[in-house]
Amino acid sequence: MALSRCLKCGTRKPDKYSAYVFPISYPENSALICGLCNNSGVIWLTEEEQEAYRSGQRIFGGDTNVAKFKADEQGINNLIK
Repeated sequence: MALSRCLKCGTRKPDKYSAYVFPISYPENSALICGLCNNSGVIWLTEEEQEAYRSGQRIFGGDTNVAKFKADEQGINNLIK
């Protein structure tokens, strides 16, 4: 289940999210907002979702059916520690 966090708040996300992708039109025209603040969010993915992204999937859902996130084609960004 994907998660929306900005790059700053992403450091406080659960460990199962090890990489992120950008949503369509990030950051200037993105409608995706961080779940913890009001900055533009990125889409944090689990390992399973990263494999789905590599296989061509671009739409991911969160914990509930409230919204889905559409990723762009730029690729996966690994969390730098």
